[in-house]
Amino acid sequence: MDKNYLAIATLVGVALGSVACGSVSPTPSSVPTRTTRQLSSGPAAPSSSSANPVIEVARSEAAAPAPTPDATESARARGIIDHLGAANSFVEAQNWQAARKEFQAVLDLDPKNAQAKAGLAAVETRIPTPVPQTYSRLEILQVTVAGPQVVVVGATDLPDGCEVSIGIDTPGSPDDKYLGMYLFFPVVGGKVEGRLVAPRPGLTAAERLRFMRGPYEIELMVTPMSTSNAKYIGPKGEYLTGPLATGSDMGFRILDLVRTYNLRLNG
Repeated sequence: MDKNYLAIATLVGVALGSVACGSVSPTPSSVPTRTTRQLSSGPAAPSSSSANPVIEVARSEAAAPAPTPDATESARARGIIDHLGAANSFVEAQNWQAARKEFQAVLDLDPKNAQAKAGLAAVETRIPTPVPQTYSRLEILQVTVAGPQVVVVGATDLPDGCEVSIGIDTPGSPDDKYLGMYLFFPVVGGKVEGRLVAPRPGLTAAERLRFMRGPYEIELMVTPMSTSNAKYIGPKGEYLTGPLATGSDMGFRILDLVRTYNLRLNG
């Protein structure tokens, strides 16, 4: 039998024994209810024909004492026993996730409970640490021209809600002044579609002429600069892998895919 399993089971057994034998001593409630008072007080005195039964009930309820601290402590102790017992059952079944939940429930009732702390620490060693999902896929499926728009359809393994930057530019455009257009588009069902109108506004006549001659670089990029991406790929892009993953000048990893196309733009 698994030594770790025996150790956890022993911890839970000790915990249950300690609670039952006095580590947390439940005190039976001595608060009488209205029913028990009626049963122990003997036959009720005959009431006057003028007595109002509604008033008598109200008086009886008002006279009932509030729950005592002993009653509250008793309920807490019973809860500790119940949760430790449930934890023991789950340890025997090697259901570590459920056992962890029960040990935590004990600590919610008694944060200093040594048995629950030890049991929780023991089962934590049996629960595997989840391996973060990594992402590596980025493809260009289709590039078409529709009127003034360049339509780019891509594919990725990123989940819905992430964003892919799609851009169009001419090869050799200066880094400090690109001629094309770059925008973020959402991932839906493993695909991303971007519609770009290029060149971008504000170019000189010479820059515009240069852009319209082509050819064109279509670029798809995934970066943690998008907050919707960062929670999946990590704030530094640490969960991006594969041949398209590369470092950036800004200190984080990206997925970057560039392909060259000869397109006839309607500009």
